[in-house]
Amino acid sequence: MRVCSNCNAGYPDDYAVCPRCGNTNLVYVQGNGLNRSSNLYIGQFLKHFFHAPSEAKSILAQKKDYGSACIVAGAELFAYLLFAIFFNVGMGVRYDMEFNGLTAFLYPFVFFIIIFGFQYLNVLLYYCYSKRRLAYQRAVPGSILINLASSRVFPVMIVLFAGLVSIGSPIMGISLASVTAVITLVYTGIMTKLEYGVKPKSLLDSFMFILLGAGFYILGAVFILLLVKAGVESMVMNSVARYFY
Repeated sequence: MRVCSNCNAGYPDDYAVCPRCGNTNLVYVQGNGLNRSSNLYIGQFLKHFFHAPSEAKSILAQKKDYGSACIVAGAELFAYLLFAIFFNVGMGVRYDMEFNGLTAFLYPFVFFIIIFGFQYLNVLLYYCYSKRRLAYQRAVPGSILINLASSRVFPVMIVLFAGLVSIGSPIMGISLASVTAVITLVYTGIMTKLEYGVKPKSLLDSFMFILLGAGFYILGAVFILLLVKAGVESMVMNSVARYFY
């Protein structure tokens, strides 16, 4: 079976061009591929992801495999949780601060919702702006969710590594995690908008492309900075209270 890398439609092996959108890049899926009885394709996704990421994401989008996309997104959330725990441990070891349950167990969930939610709105609104000019239509918003969620494999590994680093050096660990989050937001946001929307050709296209991205990234940064400020103040106050009471 062949899957179109552009609109994710599936065709027999003898097809060379997608009749739906005219794309010539049809990805071959070995064996019975997408016709398996299982509803989860996480193993096949990971097998293809490290050498052909776009093909791997096309497999999930073609079958509307929300389960595998949720597994990858859940792994990202789990990585945030581990990082927060390791960061708290590192703060205790290096700066003698008490373990803070608020920053360790609540903040990762809020952080994940902010990053994923704002990025999704960024792509969805740009798609809505440009969908009248698209040559084909997609199953939106579901396929956008799958695409964004399945782009998280490398960031998950880096955040886990940053968590281990933060045990010995919390500042270095959180710096590495922050840089990873920024690169993930910007890169996946740009690539997904180009995939689901029109490529900017006019001044208005460029304005909307940049405005939506910058607007949501700035809003996300403000919320995250407020969280970090509140978390640091909470950790400091707990440590001060321990010495005086």
